[in-house]
Amino acid sequence: MKNFKHLIITILIFTSGLNLNSQGNLSIVITPGNPTIENNIKVKALAGFSTVSGYKTYELSWIDNNNLVVDIYCWVGMSSSPSSNIVYANIGNLPQGLYTVIANLKVNTSYQDFEDLSLYHKTNSDTIMFRVSETLNIEEDTKNDYGFSIYPNPTNNIITVEYSLKDKAVRELQITDVMGRIIATHNLKQNSTENNSITINLSDSPKGIYICTLKYENGMFSQKFIKH
Repeated sequence: MKNFKHLIITILIFTSGLNLNSQGNLSIVITPGNPTIENNIKVKALAGFSTVSGYKTYELSWIDNNNLVVDIYCWVGMSSSPSSNIVYANIGNLPQGLYTVIANLKVNTSYQDFEDLSLYHKTNSDTIMFRVSETLNIEEDTKNDYGFSIYPNPTNNIITVEYSLKDKAVRELQITDVMGRIIATHNLKQNSTENNSITINLSDSPKGIYICTLKYENGMFSQKFIKH
């Protein structure tokens, strides 16, 4: 009977040790969400653990001109209380283009030496793609040779698009985000020599920079706007 009790205690301790070694999950976002060439860009990494953890450091390395790796180093303590770490890895200003960030979560569960980075092992990762756009000058005159204007700009939810493309067959109006994802599409009058307008509700879309494109018979014209 004594041996049996001893066996139970041993199993419980071993199982508890496995739970303490839970190594966390990583999720990342880019801040600001729709960066321009004037923004200081950061990777916001959230590392969640089922045990108490601590943040050690991070390292940045470029694979090439548009692909970046961020290694996040955290250590896991002996307490079983859940915890998380928020890490802001600074990228800085980037030129216009499409970028990919791969974030790796590296964890030390030795409970002995938290200074030696060689003891930290990759346990989770996340990847994000984002586009850096040129600066949007919202104070510029939004009128143009195509009679195309968007107001208000910036907007909270509703925009009105006016267009008067003389001698051009207007086909379609399309709203996309800076990643090229289509937010809304509207078929327009085929031929128009007078002012026309259309009102679009963007209440279901997040804050950010958007592109409104008028497509006509032989081409297209685009203009940016901001949703606050």
